[in-house]
Amino acid sequence: MNVPLFENIIKSHCGLTFDGTRSQVLEKVVLERMAMLNLASPEAYAVLIQTSSLEMETLVSHLTINETYFLREPASIDLLTERLFPEIMAHKAAGERIVILSAGCATGEEPYSLAIRLLEKFGPAIVNFTTIIGIDVDVRALAIARKGIYGRHSFRGVPPEFKNKYFDKVEKNLFQIKECFRKQVDFRACNLLKIKELQDIGAPIDIVFYRNVSIYFNDPVRRSIFENFSSVLSEGGYLVVSFIEILHHDFGILSLNEENGVFFFQKSLQLKFQERRKWRGPAVEPKKRPDRLPASKTGPMARLDQTPVEKSIVPPSATGLPDRVADREPALVVDARQQQRNTLFAQALALALQRKFAEALPIIRRFVQENATVTAGYALLAAVLIELRNHAEAKTVCRTVLQLEPWHIEARLLLGLVARQEADAKEAQAQFMEASYLDPKCWLAHFYLAETYRTVGNRPLAIQEYRISENILKNGGKPNHGLTLFPLACSAEQLLHLCSTSIMRL
Repeated sequence: MNVPLFENIIKSHCGLTFDGTRSQVLEKVVLERMAMLNLASPEAYAVLIQTSSLEMETLVSHLTINETYFLREPASIDLLTERLFPEIMAHKAAGERIVILSAGCATGEEPYSLAIRLLEKFGPAIVNFTTIIGIDVDVRALAIARKGIYGRHSFRGVPPEFKNKYFDKVEKNLFQIKECFRKQVDFRACNLLKIKELQDIGAPIDIVFYRNVSIYFNDPVRRSIFENFSSVLSEGGYLVVSFIEILHHDFGILSLNEENGVFFFQKSLQLKFQERRKWRGPAVEPKKRPDRLPASKTGPMARLDQTPVEKSIVPPSATGLPDRVADREPALVVDARQQQRNTLFAQALALALQRKFAEALPIIRRFVQENATVTAGYALLAAVLIELRNHAEAKTVCRTVLQLEPWHIEARLLLGLVARQEADAKEAQAQFMEASYLDPKCWLAHFYLAETYRTVGNRPLAIQEYRISENILKNGGKPNHGLTLFPLACSAEQLLHLCSTSIMRL
């Protein structure tokens, strides 16, 4: 079968891409549809899906994965109720409705979650000035959403009282959301690539939730869809994506903002194109989060604490300062004075690699004193301090790094490791989540995020993060672990085995 032919047809229709094993899924589904329709030729089926909108919708329905549940990523929903909605409401004229769009809503759990949380926050009168619309290209999923009947899978991670309060039991293990919410949410079929279909929604949209959808698209498709959203957003309107999708959408089309660790976009036509990439919204207290700067990747030791391969991660010896660091740190220039300082760094690094941390400590301290702006020195110092269980000073050093380079991924990873060792799951989660935002392909950040979720009993998110780590490693991402001074001694196969074993245990 000419699978690329079908890939191109579907990509042109709705933007779905088929990398890796998804090509096999596409071939399997096409063959199943051909058998159902008694078609012997793949070419005949290709003609059919290009001439029959009904069959194209059916095919797409079989290819989309409607993985969703109620109150998913609650921090984003809290952002809606605590900031975004009140801000939009404050600027609306009397009688104007606030329009909220759940894009890629699948079977409806997301828009219903938004409706419930808004009711809890603002009371029953909210329905009088709020319109919530759920859109998806999968018409079968939309039919389920309109009925609003859900099984246990949709309620994972939510307290029993949520289900008891807002749903009626219709039969064993099936619950229907109450009629008032079914009336409030309007579900429509919509292809995000087709601007006319988005414009047909009507009034300008004030808030768009577009979470965990773009993973099926490549960058050109993501950009096209983002441009479409920008054109239908109201002035000052907001767009919320999943935290793992942030960097894939920072095209400069909308301005990127952050509040309490949650990132979102805002439409602001007063800003020039280049200014949109720089503006980060309202100021926040420095102690909460420093201003953003371009990311830097220099850093300390890689070690998987409390995992079966812990002792194999750090290599037994080193020959000196890696070329990668020397190339990237402008302070490490080669002159007589600086060469001596470079030697200090190399000595400390070599001792640390030999796990002679007490001997490395005074040398790296001296290097830091003489090179106060070189973040690699601070990062190595923090790693050594962690190994010596001096967590308090290690955290202080990491914060110094973040003052010099706020997007320094190694400092975030090290702060997360310290938090794990101190059993502070909330802080560990925040640091590893931040690291995964800085570099979505940093498998180590996703791995430790999975470990943290597993520790607190959040099984769905733990599995999700393990799988992200697994996918990155399968695609050759082993070197991209975020801690660049030290290579990993274990193989990609060992790391993949660790992820897959953890998933099976969950």
